[in-house]
Amino acid sequence: MTQAIALAAVQDAIVVQHPNLSIDLVAQVHYVRPREIAHIDVYGCDDAPTRRAIRAAAVRLLQQIGIDVRLVGGHDVYTVSPDYSDPTTLHDYASRMHIAELDDV
Repeated sequence: MTQAIALAAVQDAIVVQHPNLSIDLVAQVHYVRPREIAHIDVYGCDDAPTRRAIRAAAVRLLQQIGIDVRLVGGHDVYTVSPDYSDPTTLHDYASRMHIAELDDV
């Protein structure tokens, strides 16, 4: 599943920037849109401004690797967690991200 592997790569990048937090990303994904994510939830951070900044960084990183993040009305969604089952694809996604952008988060 493309979105779940991409989510794993993004989570790994964000966790490195926040070693003092236990960040977990969970995504809502549309059934009929295999290259999109509807919404991202951030867990492990009680501070709302930091949580919003992490979500924004996750959206930027996902867009860098070709995953669009937008909620489309009228489409059912399901929940996915990061998937680490395909190390080759995970590495490919990680290599396409510009991690320096996370320094602001």
